Amino acid sequence: MNGREVTRLCWLLCVVFCTAALSAEPGSTGYELRPDSGSNLEVLLDTATRKFDHAVELLPDDRLAATALFREAGAAYTALYDRGVENHRLLLNAGNAWMLAGDVGHAVLAYKRAERLRPADTHVQASLAFARSRVAMDVRPDRAAQFKAFVLSWRGLVPRPLVVGVVLTGYFVLWTMATLRFTPWRRYSRPRWAIAIGVVTIAALGLIVFDQRLRHAPGEAVIIAPAGVTARNGPNEAVYDPAFDQPLPPGVEVRVLESRESWLRVRLLDGREAWVPEHSLEPI
Repeated sequence: MNGREVTRLCWLLCVVFCTAALSAEPGSTGYELRPDSGSNLEVLLDTATRKFDHAVELLPDDRLAATALFREAGAAYTALYDRGVENHRLLLNAGNAWMLAGDVGHAVLAYKRAERLRPADTHVQASLAFARSRVAMDVRPDRAAQFKAFVLSWRGLVPRPLVVGVVLTGYFVLWTMATLRFTPWRRYSRPRWAIAIGVVTIAALGLIVFDQRLRHAPGEAVIIAPAGVTARNGPNEAVYDPAFDQPLPPGVEVRVLESRESWLRVRLLDGREAWVPEHSLEPI
């Protein structure tokens, strides 16, 4: 195999790997509805937009009517998500509508869903941070949650396509250097360079895999009960005492650990665990 054939082979491998990686990118960039959705989703989107715009117009003069319209707009945007339309900008609109309606729980839920689709988006992060600041309980993350946040902190600093590019480039260079070992140009294959490039490539690939796994981690949910919910030490309101001094307010983020009839055992970000009714929360 001559040098030209080696180059062609490496490029072929790189293109195949690149296509596989980019095809797995989540999320969309515009208000794209599914081709088989029909016109009802477009009607729902138009309804949500009109209600939101009307609420903004009424807000200075009639806050009560505006709040009701914001709530209806938030419900319409959420219905689009429930029907399979996954778009971070629609979820941002939903979160904004819920926040203006005074529903912190549904707002945090919408922003968390938007974060899964666009974790590095500055508008998503700013909106989520503001909504969290309005939650009526300060739940400080434990070490595990802090470690997770630290590992994922690169998403707001380094674009995901750049990390994917590092992996693809490292993959291509490593294959090229490995192939050169069996050609007359073996002197260009530098083992020390290969080790360094391999470490960087594996680290970048690990960040992508870890990000993908945590982004789609099962069990994450948000308390949405308008008046909050009294968490219990067990799955029975009549038998078990409250687990905390105060009810869990809407917007508190939890992870579902266990389900028993109509009760769920959840873990807060600070590591505390309790049981709450199933209807009091919504999965992300």
